[in-house]
Amino acid sequence: MNKWIPTESNRHTISCYPQENTPQKPRNLRKLEYEQHQLLSRTGEGAQFTMTSADGTTFIISYTYANDDDINDLSKKDNRDVTNDVTSSTPSENEQQSSNKNIFEFVEGFFSGRDCLIGGSGWWQYEICYGKHVIQFHDEEEKRTIIVLGIWNHQKHVEWINTNPNKKSDSNIKERQYVSLYYADGDICELTNMPRVVEVKLRCLIRENKSHVPAMYLVEPESCSYVLGIESSVFCDLIDYIDENGIPDYDKLMKHFYEQ
Repeated sequence: MNKWIPTESNRHTISCYPQENTPQKPRNLRKLEYEQHQLLSRTGEGAQFTMTSADGTTFIISYTYANDDDINDLSKKDNRDVTNDVTSSTPSENEQQSSNKNIFEFVEGFFSGRDCLIGGSGWWQYEICYGKHVIQFHDEEEKRTIIVLGIWNHQKHVEWINTNPNKKSDSNIKERQYVSLYYADGDICELTNMPRVVEVKLRCLIRENKSHVPAMYLVEPESCSYVLGIESSVFCDLIDYIDENGIPDYDKLMKHFYEQ
């Protein structure tokens, strides 16, 4: 009987030990733990930060640290307000117009490649600039470390989608009601000696609060082969505005949102 012996994985365990007269933990790890401790001990305090979009608009974000009891009290208050004042949840005509404008600006900015989306909250964050690239990055002081996960190439996407017909969108198949785009030719992976690649999935997500703000996640089902998911209500009709290769038609898409 022939025996099948699996090949050894290229993954290796790395053990790190401090040298004599050096700290037990790396400086950046101690800094991260300290910051997390500070966050946990600052209940009730407030802070704010600013965000600037690609068009130069600056937003001021204010927040307050809270504990579980504060959050539960807030949830009860929100539920009571919704129950007792139904009319307050009905958007006015001006609010609806403002919402439509915000959605149009988001769609136009994202699909034109002007506005990039950033996700992740750990050591590595990730960024997608539609039609350009997907990267992972880590900022430390004034230095940014970047790993390119994939670069957009129309021809390579077409080859990939034709080789993987199960990735083509299909409104009649529940499991394929999303748009998949292939970004190839990322940085060389040390484990595979091949370029990194990433499949970008644009999927419909409808929240109870009707927000169109996207939710993002990045997973690595195989070594250096990634899936970047972006979920938002603005993608719910996207499947109706793609070409034969599963690529969103920018002009048709913008016309659709402009007419809303």
